[in-house]
Amino acid sequence: MNARNAIGEPISTKQIMAIKTLQSKLQMNDDGYHAALWEFAEAGSCTELSKSQATKFISDLSNKLNKTAPYSSTPQSPASPGGAPSRYTGNGKNGRSKHLTPARANRIEILEDLLGWTGEEKLTKFIKRQVARLRPENILVHVNMLSNKEASKVIIGMQRVFCDDRKLDYEKINMLGNKQLKEIGNSRPRVKMVKRSK
Repeated sequence: MNARNAIGEPISTKQIMAIKTLQSKLQMNDDGYHAALWEFAEAGSCTELSKSQATKFISDLSNKLNKTAPYSSTPQSPASPGGAPSRYTGNGKNGRSKHLTPARANRIEILEDLLGWTGEEKLTKFIKRQVARLRPENILVHVNMLSNKEASKVIIGMQRVFCDDRKLDYEKINMLGNKQLKEIGNSRPRVKMVKRSK
């Protein structure tokens, strides 16, 4: 793929921001970033990419982030018991933060396990559907790239799917903390959940 021969719509501002966010999350210095960009499309800057090239480059960086996230130098979420590495991390603070919080990142991970979604494809497609209105551009979104608002939409959707699959009361599941929610998966036969009344 050569940027000089890029055909089609030019890269959008949101795509440039997504690439810069991924560069930061991957802790790529400028040399590493420019080497990856040159290897991908013989481009000296992401502004030389077309919209479709940018989508593919974002996808490649997201996949790299997903593979390196558990081993990154980002501090572990306090919700991770025993210092076990989390698949997803959030660096935002509770309150007004725009960034994903560790608690929400951990809740998405717990729900993914409870739903039995293996591999990243199912969750990635679900996230894309949930945040389509918030991100109208066709940008691949990784859990670590979600804002707090987007993470809330994803969590609500995942909880609804979980409750519908198991005929559980959504309000009761929604009131559980992450630790309690995780216990549902660890001790399924012993946990008494009130079934939904029809």
